Parts: sequence; structure tokens; C-alpha cells
Amino acid sequence: MIRRMLSLVCLALSARWDEEILSLRPDAISILIGINDATKGVCLREWENSYRTLIKRTIEALPGCRIILCTPFTAKAGRFGERADYKACESSVQAMAAIVRRLADDFKTDLVPFDVMFLNLISGSGVPAEYWIWDGIHPTPAGHRRMADLWEMTVGMTDD
Repeated sequence: MIRRMLSLVCLALSARWDEEILSLRPDAISILIGINDATKGVCLREWENSYRTLIKRTIEALPGCRIILCTPFTAKAGRFGERADYKACESSVQAMAAIVRRLADDFKTDLVPFDVMFLNLISGSGVPAEYWIWDGIHPTPAGHRRMADLWEMTVGMTDD
């Protein structure tokens, strides 16, 4: 049974990790980061090192905690899709998704491939990308529903 399930999307995750996550002693932590970081032009090597350190800290502090890593995603939609640097941001998100896959493999965590899911939805659904991700970054209710379904199917965890 899960006491608490935490899912986070934020930039300054590491700075607040101990107080806002580890102190709550959750049974499971689902992490989705990187989408907003790509718009800031982060150094991918530093991003990976910080993420790796975050996972190590979590494993040390909460040895029985289930860690679920989720890949970042984007779409050429809305204002974000119109940015002059969209291709560079998209490339960064793709590189971050590859890093998340590597971290999931290295640490033997669950992996929820949101990037692949959205790519398949956008290329195969016959509806505009904005139907799934209204501004290129934030999912619509339909996008969120698909994320929830994929997360639950992949992780197999419920509140029951």
C-alpha cells in the first residue's frame, strides 16, 4: 500500500529535495523534469550529474522507496512551437529524455516514456499537436489523461 505518492515538475528540484521530498518519507517518487530546463539552455552534463546525485541521495535516504522516472517531452505547438530556438529546445528535450532513460537503466528504476507517447499521439492521431500539448510544453486535459493512463499501465501502481 502506498502512503504517499509524489510527482514533481520543477526547475530547482535539488535545492528543495530534502525538505519537500525526503522529509515526507514517501513510498514512491515519480519525477518528471527537463521540459522547462530546455528553454533555459542548461548544460546537459551538469543536468545529468545533478539528476544522478538527486537519485543517489534519495536511494541513500529512502532505501525502500520506489523511484519512477518520466521522460520530458515537447511539441511544435502554440507559442513554444513558434520560438525561433524551437529546434534547439526540442533537441535538448530529446537529449534529456535519453539521459533519463540511461538513469532509469543505471539505477534500475521504472521508466515512463512520455516523449514517445506524445510523439506517437501527434504523428498518428490525425489531430493537431495542440490537442495534446496546447502550448508545446503543457499537456491539455486529453494529454494529461493519456499521461495518467501510460503512467498507471507502466508502473502498475494504484491508490487502493
